[in-house]
Amino acid sequence: MVNNMILADKIMTLRKQRGWSQEELADKMNISRQSVSKWESGASIPDLDKILKLSEIFGVSTDYLLKDEKEDVEYVSEDALEEQTICRISMEEAGEFMESQKAVSIWMALATMLCVMSPTPLLFMLGFHSTGKMSISEGMTAILGVVILLLIVAAATALFIIIGSLNKKYEYLEECAFVLDYGVRGVVEKEKEAFNIKYVACTAVATVMCILSAVPLFAMILVTESGSTELSEDFLVLLGVVILLWVVAVAVFLFVWVNTRQGAYDKLLQKGEYTRKRKENKKRSEVIHEIYWSLVTAVYLGVSFWTMKWHITWIIWPVAAVAGAVLDGILRLCCGGEEE
Repeated sequence: MVNNMILADKIMTLRKQRGWSQEELADKMNISRQSVSKWESGASIPDLDKILKLSEIFGVSTDYLLKDEKEDVEYVSEDALEEQTICRISMEEAGEFMESQKAVSIWMALATMLCVMSPTPLLFMLGFHSTGKMSISEGMTAILGVVILLLIVAAATALFIIIGSLNKKYEYLEECAFVLDYGVRGVVEKEKEAFNIKYVACTAVATVMCILSAVPLFAMILVTESGSTELSEDFLVLLGVVILLWVVAVAVFLFVWVNTRQGAYDKLLQKGEYTRKRKENKKRSEVIHEIYWSLVTAVYLGVSFWTMKWHITWIIWPVAAVAGAVLDGILRLCCGGEEE
């Protein structure tokens, strides 16, 4: 508990050191003079946001104000004051954020799914060309397929940009510390609990889909080995790869959708990936991931154009995804894991 009289003495001493009247301090705090008078008489104590404001105005640490001992003033730097500034999230703000994330989660999942399935038109066209039923050359088929691939990637990129602009309003939830107004935490936890059924179900379905995604490819290979079809081996194998990527794309859609929604709740509750310690390390991790995936894309396009073996180079993506997960794990270890 804060000792009312010691805190009252500290507030009065700091105010007089600056030559301010109670009314002048009240103006700076956007409160009434009577409130300041009650603080200095020990009749009441400031709440958390007022303590933070007093700390900022007087240039002292919150520890100094809240300690139960009279001691020398602990002045702090502007950087330290900036770090301890905490904003409040109202019920209205929290509600708007959760509603916006319901839409964002769908668009984010769709954009990610488009990235995963973007090579499938090219692979299907190359496979269909091998049947001899296309009048254009293999080179023209590859060029047309690449154009479609780039259009799909461009659409996904546009969605990511739109999502980024929608999320810009709520960047402070990831970058700074905050407290929730009374009752907000209960509402958020209740919504998270209600969504948890969908989260578990979709995660389970998506995981099973990823495990079984290679079955169509193996089935096509068995068909070609049995010789029970007149279709070309290349077409069947590439068709198997196309189905594999579509199954994985749908699984990724489910993963991204539920995790984006779950992440919105965790942001407000400051849990999981959004604890204060994780926020401090987030920017560095994001830069590393941007560089990593840019390099993966460059390698994929470079190798594919150089060899023109698009039916083989697709393997770069699943390998990169596994390597990316390993990279993410290493970054977490380097950042010291979860916040206690």
